[in-house]
Amino acid sequence: MPAAAVPVDCISGAFMLMPRLVFETVGGMDAGYFLHVEDADFCLRVGREAGVVLFDPALRIRHRQGTSAAPALFVEWHKARGFIRYFHKHFRQSHGLAILACIDALVLVRFLARGLFLGCGWAIAWARLNMLPLLTIL
Repeated sequence: MPAAAVPVDCISGAFMLMPRLVFETVGGMDAGYFLHVEDADFCLRVGREAGVVLFDPALRIRHRQGTSAAPALFVEWHKARGFIRYFHKHFRQSHGLAILACIDALVLVRFLARGLFLGCGWAIAWARLNMLPLLTIL
């Protein structure tokens, strides 16, 4: 753990503190993300606007509420969608569609593996039914 605030690429969205002007300059959070990855998207946009994301170990926040009541597979599916959205949004021009297709495949493999790990053998059917609509919205 660092002794003082240090620049980082990304921090978790569980607690972010910033001047309102920073939030407005980068356009706030992207409402296109349903669950997860919006914090990584936000931090990347701050960095691209010549801002700095800092992690300060001196700040202590207590998170009193646990987790969502949503099924684990639902959360994992939206996390996968978020990552695919993130990579297409920020790296389409610099990396091209072939690389992004590989990344998409890896994200979907992770989703399937998590689904199987969570005991959801029907994760494969879920992905097959939902993959085409996902790819058409990107």
